[in-house]
Amino acid sequence: MSLSTEIRSATVNFGQTHDFNFAGEVIQSEVFLKGFNISYVSKDHHIKSLHIESARTVAGDTITVSVVANMQDGSGNHQDNSLTSVTVVVIAVVDS
Repeated sequence: MSLSTEIRSATVNFGQTHDFNFAGEVIQSEVFLKGFNISYVSKDHHIKSLHIESARTVAGDTITVSVVANMQDGSGNHQDNSLTSVTVVVIAVVDS
């Protein structure tokens, strides 16, 4: 068994997933938040809450990542999902 560490990055749009392919079977992995873009359609909102999380599934040499992002103001308005994306970094230990 020869192990190596590989790093991938991508921007995932709201409601979508992204497949990261690696050079061998994934033994261990983690997903990290690199950045995000969340906007309201109209201006001047006072943010009450902001929630961002990721989830991953591993199948052989592929990691599939999905993200959830939610921003809400004091009046209950939410972000415009078409303007929402999260950039993630995946670090994986693979059996190459």
